[in-house]
Formats: sequence, structure tokens, C-alpha cells
Amino acid sequence: MGFHNPFAKKYQRGTKEVLMRRRASVSSWGAGMVGVDLNFVLASDEVAWPSSSSLGASNWMATEALPPRHDDGQRPRNNAKKGTMEVFMTATNRFAGVHTALVTPFDRDGAIDHSALTEILAMQRMDGISGVVLAGSTGEAPTLTMAERIELVKTAKDHSKDMPIIVGAGSNCTKDAVLLQKTMEDAGADATMQVVPYYNKPTQRGMFEHFSAIAKAAKIPVFLYNASGRTGVDLMPKTIGALVKEHENIVGIKDANTNMERLCDLCLLTKTVRPQFLIMSGEDSALLPFLALGGDGVVSVASHIATSEMMALYHAAQNGDLIYAQKIAQKMNGLCKLLHSHPNPIPIKTIMASMGLLEKSFRLPLCALSSDEEAVLLKNLAEFAWIKQLKTRGLLQ
Repeated sequence: MGFHNPFAKKYQRGTKEVLMRRRASVSSWGAGMVGVDLNFVLASDEVAWPSSSSLGASNWMATEALPPRHDDGQRPRNNAKKGTMEVFMTATNRFAGVHTALVTPFDRDGAIDHSALTEILAMQRMDGISGVVLAGSTGEAPTLTMAERIELVKTAKDHSKDMPIIVGAGSNCTKDAVLLQKTMEDAGADATMQVVPYYNKPTQRGMFEHFSAIAKAAKIPVFLYNASGRTGVDLMPKTIGALVKEHENIVGIKDANTNMERLCDLCLLTKTVRPQFLIMSGEDSALLPFLALGGDGVVSVASHIATSEMMALYHAAQNGDLIYAQKIAQKMNGLCKLLHSHPNPIPIKTIMASMGLLEKSFRLPLCALSSDEEAVLLKNLAEFAWIKQLKTRGLLQ
């Protein structure tokens, strides 16, 4: 006898009825949804309804099986002791959701284009993004001077209003990382992102000591950043769990990993220690499985040009509307592949330049695509004419 799922009937209604319900409920998902083309996911194509066996005994995808939410849309939070921990728990709530790993716009002479940066920030804020990450790999951080990093933070803070600003402050030299941490704090960052030391390939113990030194010096929340494909070494879930247990100001991690077994281990070893610890996907295409397994959001490249669509995916998953979230994720997957058809951030900056948002300017060793490569990239972009910003900017009709 198979498992009886009491919620199965909920997903066995007629396609038309369910899609109409989803269409009617979208308006309650917040300002970030305004203007998104819902027809691309609410089309008349057949919806693949999950069977009771695919739901599994946990029933995690059924709306009624989710825990009740607070008015701010966040999952229920454990009560914290007053004091430092309470401060960092409050800060943690600000950082869940979709955060754009912002490009650094340069002018034709290679200097930071603060006017373009201001316009990009305004567009992000208008479309309801949760926050932005400055001076990361997408922002060409290795080519930025300390003075330029400070300028980026100050410009962002002046034009972001209440939008959280996370700033890359990592180094493969612990002493330099501590200095960057303090400098970004003084510049006004709301949090920093500390990457796993690259090239020198430290042991797990070495990484624990590295991040501990930074956390002890930090006065604002710290995010870890694990991207083994870029750094050459993987910060293991057990080490991350130990850091979370030891340092209350390490509030989250950006994990550029699509291994779901690892994600399960990571959730178990961190959220059992501190349920409010944030696990952010470092891959756009992994947002939905991250949320399904206990993650809290994504640091996104796609949200430069698909802010409303990425926010729609996030809100659908958080509201337990799995079918709608699946349809968005399936449609977005092709864009995620296109944006990584060449080294990041070359494709996204090329597209944004075509939209008139910035100059097509890079700092070596990154360089522009050849004319043939750019033509192929923009031709393939035509598949995504349903994306709001591409239509608004006139790039696709």
C-alpha cells in the first residue's frame, strides 16, 4: 500500500482552476512582482502535477505543511537572548532573498562610472530586489583598488536607501582580509562577504583560523563565500558548522555549489546550531532546490536583467506555490546557461551595454567578446523576450 498524501487532492484540480488561482494570488507577493510577465508561466501548456508518491512523506511542498509566517514574510524565528546575538539575528532577516552580485560599470577610460552605477541601483530598487553585493567576482574585484572599493560603497549607500549593501572584502592573506573588513565597515557596508582563500589552498583547520580571525575583528555581519571552482579548495560543511557555532557574527554563506547532498549536510550542520543562519545559493539555476532543502535565497547574476522574474521565483517558493516556482525556474534555466556561456561577468555586461545601462568596458585580464561571439550571444537572447527589463529597455520587442 502506497503512502497516503492528504494534500494530493489539492494538486489534482483542473489546470484552468489552479492557474486562475495562481494568477489571482500574485498581487499579494509584493512590489518586486510589479510588471513581471506572468503569461510566460501561466500559459495553456499542460502542467505536470506531482503525484502523491513524488510529494514524499514529508509533504514539504504542500502549502498547509509549511510553518506559519510572520507579517514580514519570513519564516518563524527562535527567540534570541538580548544583546549581540539579537542584533545579528535582526540583521540576518534583512539578507534573505535575492541579492544581485552587481557588476562594476567602467567608462571608456576604465574608471568607475558612478552615474551608470546609480542608474543600475535605481533599477534594482524599483524592481524590488532584496539587496546587492558589491566588489565580488562579478564586480571584477581583483582589479579594484582600495580607494575604488570605498567609492563603490559610498555611492551605493547614498542611492540605495534601505536596500542592504554587502561588500566583498576577502583575500587569501588573512591580515589583508582583516584590513579589508575594517575598511569596508568604515565605508558604510551593511555586511561583508569573505571568500575562501584562493590559490594557496589551505587546510580545513587553516580556513577555520582564517575566518575566525576575521570574525573576531568584525563589527558587522560576515558572510562566508565558498566557490571551489574559483578558489581550488572547498570549505566543508563540518568546518562551516564549527564556524557558525563559534562566531555569532558569521550570519550566512554564499555557496556556489549544486551538490544537493552537500546542501543537506550544510543545512543540518548549521541550522541545527543556529536556525537563523542564511544559506544563499551562488548559482542562479540552483535557487529553487536550495529553497526546497532549507536555503534562504541567492546571490544572483541573472537578477541584473531579470529582477522581477527572480523575485517571483523566490516569492512563489516561499509561499509554497511549488508548481508556479517550477515553471519560472524552468523558463529561467536557459538564461542562466546563456549568462555563463563565457566567463562571468562578460555576458551580463555585454547584454547590459546593449540595453544602454553601461559602457562595454572591462579591465584586463577580462576583455570584450569578439563581434561574432557578441552577435551569437544577443541572437540567443531573443528566446527570453518575456523578461520585463529586456522589453522595457527596447532590446527585445
